[in-house]
Amino acid sequence: MVAVSAVLLSGGSFAHASETKQWTQSLLEDFEAGTAEKISLRSDGTLVLAPRFREIYDAPSSYLWALATDSKGNLYAAGGPDAKVFRIGSDGAAATIFETAAVEIHALAVDAHDNVYAATSPEAKIYKIEPSGGQSVFFDPGLDYVWDMAFDSKGNLFVATGDSGRIYRVTPDGKGEVYFDTGETHVRSIEIDAAGNLIVGTDPGGLIIRVSAKQGAEPAGFVLYQTSKKEVTSVILAADGTIYAAGVGTRAASGPPQISSPPAGDPIPAPSAGPVSGSPQDAQGQLQPPQQSGLATRVAGGSEIYRIAPDGEPAVVWSSRSDIVYTLGFDGQGRVLAGTGNEGRLIRLDSEHLHSVVLTTPSRQITALAAGPNKQVYTATSNIGKVFELGPALEPEGSFESEPLDAGSFSQWGRLEWKGTASGQAKIAVSTRSGNLDSPSRNWSAWSSPVTSPEGGDAASPAACFVQWRAVLTSAAGDDSPLLDSVMLYYRPKNVAPVVAEIEATPANYRFADKPQNPPARNLTLPPLGSSQRRAITLAAKQGHTLLPEQGYLGVRWDASDANDDRLTFKVEIRAEDESNWKALEEKTEDSHLSWDSTAFPDGLYRVRITASDASSNPLATAMTHSRISEPFRIDNSAPRINNFTANLTSGKLRVQFAAADTATTIKAAECSLDGGDWKPVLPTSRLFDSQDLSFDFELEADGAGEHSIAVRVYDSHDNMATAKVLVR
Repeated sequence: MVAVSAVLLSGGSFAHASETKQWTQSLLEDFEAGTAEKISLRSDGTLVLAPRFREIYDAPSSYLWALATDSKGNLYAAGGPDAKVFRIGSDGAAATIFETAAVEIHALAVDAHDNVYAATSPEAKIYKIEPSGGQSVFFDPGLDYVWDMAFDSKGNLFVATGDSGRIYRVTPDGKGEVYFDTGETHVRSIEIDAAGNLIVGTDPGGLIIRVSAKQGAEPAGFVLYQTSKKEVTSVILAADGTIYAAGVGTRAASGPPQISSPPAGDPIPAPSAGPVSGSPQDAQGQLQPPQQSGLATRVAGGSEIYRIAPDGEPAVVWSSRSDIVYTLGFDGQGRVLAGTGNEGRLIRLDSEHLHSVVLTTPSRQITALAAGPNKQVYTATSNIGKVFELGPALEPEGSFESEPLDAGSFSQWGRLEWKGTASGQAKIAVSTRSGNLDSPSRNWSAWSSPVTSPEGGDAASPAACFVQWRAVLTSAAGDDSPLLDSVMLYYRPKNVAPVVAEIEATPANYRFADKPQNPPARNLTLPPLGSSQRRAITLAAKQGHTLLPEQGYLGVRWDASDANDDRLTFKVEIRAEDESNWKALEEKTEDSHLSWDSTAFPDGLYRVRITASDASSNPLATAMTHSRISEPFRIDNSAPRINNFTANLTSGKLRVQFAAADTATTIKAAECSLDGGDWKPVLPTSRLFDSQDLSFDFELEADGAGEHSIAVRVYDSHDNMATAKVLVR
């Protein structure tokens, strides 16, 4: 549930429960916790209608890695497992036009004659699929992987491969040679600029390289940018020559990149037939290249999108710790799109410092993008494999449901307001619903009548513990979206009575310190409230109390809380077990403890009553109280008695006998002193201090004949002491 971000709006000295609070949602992180349906979330915290997004093909393959279009408006998709190429015609009809025993197809390309080229992996081969239906192996590089392909203006096909990190150039007649060796393990992405230069992305160095060749000269590589990421999954070129690239994963520290040209006359192996093997997913179903490729089986480290200006200046224009960018493209307005996983989000770069979460697909990854003939964008997904058409028009209507607010207690909902722009036929309507379950999936109220004006209106949902808002954005024109910037809901938690949860009496003959101070040696620090260790020296609780020794004093402490976080005051009263009326010890205190001189009370069993009040934070009419009575505790200020005290000297030994008794508590200790010497402990005849009546009988070594003085003293459980003395002559 959403944590309360509240603005306190009431006047006067009241606090907490009586205050009107304001729940405001206006940031991207606020909206990311909600549910968007045909709504895009902008990074500045604005909701807008998303581009129209419709499914045009549900593929039999779980993964779709590549998309391509031809001049007739046909769309081609390919992936795996069971490497197949699917054609979705301009009329929407779909068919499988190619399949092979390979595991998957990572790259597609279409030449000027609408021949489709499909590259299988592993044991890579490039197949040519003619419009007439003819199929043949066009080129076999003799390697494991082909990751990307691109045609130049002369009809040459450039092929990005792994594990060799080489780029091949294949002429229209199918003859190929190594064009450039990047020195990397994989060339993951490739584009060709207007000057015929190759722009490539690599793995594991995360390099963006420009490969150029003057007439008659060997191709030369130049690193445009060494990214902070491991793998450059996609590169695209804007009309003005700006390069955009996506990097993913954490790159290991390494030395400077080594870029090399191909060896002269590198031979190309002849094509060979046969099945290939590999797996496009890990045990958790995470989308990834086959494990044989040498790429990481799990992508860690997030993603970045880079922009390299025509003059070569690089910049990071977007980053994410969680989204993994698989593919880049442009929408109909030339804005960069990024297909990501593993939440299936489509990201759009709207400006230098603004981006949008355009939509979230039902599939886990968006793995390929392709431009359509009418400014629409085709989108391929994986986990599950589907093809969608995006834009260029906007959805006529979209809705957004916020994450529910947990108000913390039963609350009354007040005015609902929103800020945004809705011009022309565009409209914004915001409603609320409420309930007492933490999930709105069932047994909540119906949506309230919508507030359609930014001036606001009554939320009109019943009082409850949870509330949620929904915004519906509409635009009849389909190209002019309303903008919703924020939603504000006023509410006031209803007052809840405080609760006194526990009361505990302190040890006798101690009082609470008035102010914190360095405790003397005999000070006693109480353990956590309710602990059985009454005289523990250390404290491991949320709150401890330091007590000062003070004969005759007694104290209580208590634990109280208030669901509204109101300021509480307490009344403390005492009553003996045989009495009916309570007597006030303290009329009003904000402390959670109290000590008093118990010598003014007769010995006996007593209880205290603690009454908590939240009147300091609420109007008188809504203030509430709660009382709790303690367990009985004893007041005992009477000393024990020493009876039948005798001492006799026989054969150089003094035999001492006496009895000790207390009317209220057990005898806890006894000591004796001979002739004014040190006090020494003595044990009762039972050897245990476990009774209110104990007998003592022991011998002392007498030093010579003559007069001797024997003194004894005993203590009860409340540290009351009695002394007695006898003389032996």
